[in-house]
Amino acid sequence: MGKKKGYFCLQVKGNQKTLKEDIEDYFADKGFRKKLKEEGMYSRKTEKQRGWLETREYYYTEETEWLIKRKEVKGIGASILTIEENGKNQEQKRYYITNIAGRVEEFVRAVRGQAITGYWI
Repeated sequence: MGKKKGYFCLQVKGNQKTLKEDIEDYFADKGFRKKLKEEGMYSRKTEKQRGWLETREYYYTEETEWLIKRKEVKGIGASILTIEENGKNQEQKRYYITNIAGRVEEFVRAVRGQAITGYWI
């Protein structure tokens, strides 16, 4: 029986400090984020939740040659959750590596934990 190929979308955490800092710095560039928006590699959704406002933003790129030499990694992404409550904002940023190639919508579904055809590894 052959190897089953699966999809992965892994959050880069503090135990991968250098990788996390590199990706964080990459997405910190406002010009780069603007470019991703113009290319359709950006998604934003705002919802009202029990007295607060939640805004979820997602950026995704397959431009990873500068960062990762592993062929199974197809892209990197950032998710930014902003919660506005009583005039105060809280922001949570998370960064990911993935082998999901395609549009930002596939990245959003993976981050949000919705089903994607394939096996998770």
